[in-house]
Amino acid sequence: MSLVIAVFAGRYGRALQRAVREAMSPHIWTELRDAFSSASRVEEVDAFDPIERALGSLLPADYKGFLMCADGPETLPPLPRMAFYPLSELLIRRADGQPPDVLEFATDDSDGFAFDLRVNRGAANYPVVSYPLGDTCRDELELVADDFMHFVAILKDPRKRYGAREHGA
Repeated sequence: MSLVIAVFAGRYGRALQRAVREAMSPHIWTELRDAFSSASRVEEVDAFDPIERALGSLLPADYKGFLMCADGPETLPPLPRMAFYPLSELLIRRADGQPPDVLEFATDDSDGFAFDLRVNRGAANYPVVSYPLGDTCRDELELVADDFMHFVAILKDPRKRYGAREHGA
């Protein structure tokens, strides 16, 4: 279902906007709201279109759903500090310097966390990688999670994190 939502989201209006929000069970969104602070949210699915056109690929449906609940949130204690970039800053931050073929969406102030756009491109279900902020070399990429929702699960329980292994291509 997420693939269908990702492919059509941003192109068919409010019905799919609702489908993106419902891509995961409602209790997950409730838990997310309790773990993250945010004063805003992405209101319209078509707000993702310029980003997706610039990237030449779709954003994951669960990430879109996350931004439609909280655009630019930060984790709340007792979770480790993590700041997520608002949708409006994704391309600006990409221009500041990131490894090739990644889209950085969050930081813990020392590492960047990004989608690896070289993997699962057709399905818009990218693994999440980390790298030292300011590093523009793919050699330093470390696999953190198989996808965005696993990344959120790791934030809530760091013991779920992968071992230190590289994910460079």
